[in-house]
Amino acid sequence: KLAKVMLEKTDYKYRRGRAKESEPNLMSGASDLARKINLMETKSPKDYLSSLQDGTKPATADLKVINDLSKNYHLPNPVINAIVDYVLYKADNVLSRPYAEKVAVSLVRENILTAVDAMNYLRKVDKKSHNKRIKKSFIKILETEKKDDDKENKDWESDWDRFLDEINGGNDGGKA
Repeated sequence: KLAKVMLEKTDYKYRRGRAKESEPNLMSGASDLARKINLMETKSPKDYLSSLQDGTKPATADLKVINDLSKNYHLPNPVINAIVDYVLYKADNVLSRPYAEKVAVSLVRENILTAVDAMNYLRKVDKKSHNKRIKKSFIKILETEKKDDDKENKDWESDWDRFLDEINGGNDGGKA
């Protein structure tokens, strides 16, 4: 019970042990993207998730995911916020632990420390994956068309053979 209460009450900096915390990387401008990045850079992951849920308290399971991302991967708050945002977007508003952990590991490997860098990296990866899906579906279409063409060629060849047989007097080797 104490751990649950602490999860709900804490607003500490989640990143420990990797690098010194820096000032928030705030964006100027009035666009929705600039406001979103500024929220990611200034709010704790718990508060950021709460703001995504119209101010409602995050579920304990979601808080555990956030806490584990911080504790296990030593990610700064802005990067955790970017992960939360991305996973919710990709997984139909479900904060999936396995997916969040895979994304976190990728960002750790890339040594990403800001929300902007995280969002750029995730957009780049998502674009590559989207292009691969399009390429695979295009290849499937081409293979299907080739199979259909092969079938049509076989049908055409068998029709041609029947026609030649009829011209040559049937199936008796062309003898009349």
